Amino acid sequence: MNEYGQQLADYSQPSPEASAWLRSQVGEFHVAQCFREGGRRNAVWRLNASHGQFVFKAHNRRSHWGTELYAYRHWMKAFVPDAP
Repeated sequence: MNEYGQQLADYSQPSPEASAWLRSQVGEFHVAQCFREGGRRNAVWRLNASHGQFVFKAHNRRSHWGTELYAYRHWMKAFVPDAP
């Protein structure tokens, strides 16, 4: 995550640092789809791993991450089964 709001460099794959963290969480994975390619504020990937599909989102500002985390924690149940 970039704290200063600069455009993320490459949207085709998560950064090496993010990929290492993802592997520690879900094991080996590959990117099935990239959403928001070329956007300034965030990038979103659908990932396939051995035990399921995952959605991973990277924000370029820490403040954006906090608001999204709040929404997932407090509102996601309202969108089940459509929420990732």
